[in-house]
Amino acid sequence: LIGEENYDVALKNYLQAYQLDSSSANINFNVGFCYSNLGNQDSGYVYEMRGLKIYAELDDKFGLAGCYNHIGFYYDSFCFCRFCNYDYYR
Repeated sequence: LIGEENYDVALKNYLQAYQLDSSSANINFNVGFCYSNLGNQDSGYVYEMRGLKIYAELDDKFGLAGCYNHIGFYYDSFCFCRFCNYDYYR
């Protein structure tokens, strides 16, 4: 469903999966990915960072790369000024 950009339905399914296994890095990341693509970057960021932490604990380099790539995209696209010191880079 994510590949089809059907983020509403994908989010619903991933939230159900999250209720069953909130410790899954993949589920956390995908919940965040869906939220972000639906315009809720704050919730997306929280779940993606949870996924990132779990991938790091598992030393899953492929998962880490995916998280860093997507989180970096959103930092670049939406400038999370409340999460970073934007003025420092001006």
